[in-house]
Amino acid sequence: MNYIYIIKCRDESYYTGITKNIEKRLKQHFYKEKQGAKYTKSRQAVQLEALWEVNSWPEAGRLEYFIKSLRRKEKEKLVNNPSCLPELYAEKKKEEPPEIRVSEYFEKLPLFLQTIS
Repeated sequence: MNYIYIIKCRDESYYTGITKNIEKRLKQHFYKEKQGAKYTKSRQAVQLEALWEVNSWPEAGRLEYFIKSLRRKEKEKLVNNPSCLPELYAEKKKEEPPEIRVSEYFEKLPLFLQTIS
């Protein structure tokens, strides 16, 4: 499975990323591991805000790029209502969105991966 996610950082900024292994990737972000993103190392990842699944890696890359290009208010809208991503994509891109699912896995993630204080 391919995942797209949004993490909130200590400075209230958002980081968007993609991965095939969500637990491993979140540990890298939250615990500032060597393979973690420079952005989350310097700003300290504190909470997983949204998590989506898509079938293919190219679709995941397009969605990550799309989310990263959004304004903060639009990202906040996604964080507050992750299921609106397909609608927002279609509205902005004027094309049919790829098959996007809000990941049920989000609720199953260990709590320590959802929020780090």
